[in-house]
Amino acid sequence: MIKNLILLIVGQSGAGKTYLSKKLSMVIGCPLLIFSEIGAAFGKEKYNCSSFAECFNLPNSDEFINELNYFIYSYILEKFLCLHGNVIVIDGLVSIGAIRLLKSECIDVKIFYLNTPYELRIERIMKRLGCSHKEAEVEEQIKFSRKNRLGIDEAIKIADHRLDGSKQIDDILDYFFNEIKICKVNI
Repeated sequence: MIKNLILLIVGQSGAGKTYLSKKLSMVIGCPLLIFSEIGAAFGKEKYNCSSFAECFNLPNSDEFINELNYFIYSYILEKFLCLHGNVIVIDGLVSIGAIRLLKSECIDVKIFYLNTPYELRIERIMKRLGCSHKEAEVEEQIKFSRKNRLGIDEAIKIADHRLDGSKQIDDILDYFFNEIKICKVNI
């Protein structure tokens, strides 16, 4: 049996992370943790923020990022691995500092970068938000800035696998089962 494995799906806004993460979690029969939920818990507990996005209005300091990293790390260990089993799928960027902390605990963190062309991501954001092309671009830029603060560039550099986000979901899932040898337990 696999011990302490985190399948981390990272990518820019509109890449298809949530859709892939939900499908993968369902098919392999393990819990799904959505990164924005960790962020919301952090914002509420530490800064009385109503959303994770609101936290990014706080001063950009090393102390803030270090506190966030430790919170993410603790949340994953305490709320998920201890309570829900040894394999979890995480949708979204867990900060690079938190990834380092998890790896220091001998937790196998596999990073999957979902690389999706910009225009396809903008189309998906437009559909999700029901907005114009320009509004989708503004939304993407806001989220891009936040992800940069958390270290998405470094996470992409150290990603274990690069996935083509323009492919059909079944083709991407096949990659997990055929190339990575992740076992289906819930078909």
